[in-house]
Amino acid sequence: DGASYEFNVMPFGLTRAPGTFQKLMNEVLRGQIHHFVKVYLDDIVIYSRTQEEHVQHLRRVLERLRQHGLCASPDKCMFAATEITYLGHVITQEHNMPQEKHLENIKQYAVPRNVKDLRKFLGTAGWLREYVPYFATKAAPLTDLLDSKKKFKWTAVEQSAFEELKEALAQHEPLHRPQGGLRYCLQTDASAVGMAAVLFQTTKDGQRRLISCASAK
Repeated sequence: DGASYEFNVMPFGLTRAPGTFQKLMNEVLRGQIHHFVKVYLDDIVIYSRTQEEHVQHLRRVLERLRQHGLCASPDKCMFAATEITYLGHVITQEHNMPQEKHLENIKQYAVPRNVKDLRKFLGTAGWLREYVPYFATKAAPLTDLLDSKKKFKWTAVEQSAFEELKEALAQHEPLHRPQGGLRYCLQTDASAVGMAAVLFQTTKDGQRRLISCASAK
């Protein structure tokens, strides 16, 4: 009929849809992201120190969405929550924890049969690497198998690393919010295999509060 049509919403299935939509949200919430907003596609988290501050932040975000003709579904929104689930993490006022469903997926993960399977496992486990000290070192026998020049060969060494990594994730510590008045402690280590760091605080009664872990091979 010679007419032109355009989508009113971002459709599923288009190759560049996620990147295009993320770019849009970054532009819409420019100046708010990393200050009191985190956004991943259509998941927006507004974080504040006080209830009063939260109301102000919420109004600013909703106003920005309105200015750009974007709507939020009330049925999918949570307001003034003290605990949320976001991108595989359970986030509370005190700490972050991996979502139980995510941990269960890792626990039940079958032994990889090829590089594709192994990449999927390492991608899933790596999403939670900040909870595990020496993650890169523990995973080294597995990441070595990703080398395209090597033949994929699963031995007792890889099986042991696979099980150790799953166990380390199952026995994780929560990642605490930094607490004012407590000293920070950064422990570092390095070897021929990799390097690692752990950032934590210690309370007056000697309890360690893990903040984050980092590692690289």
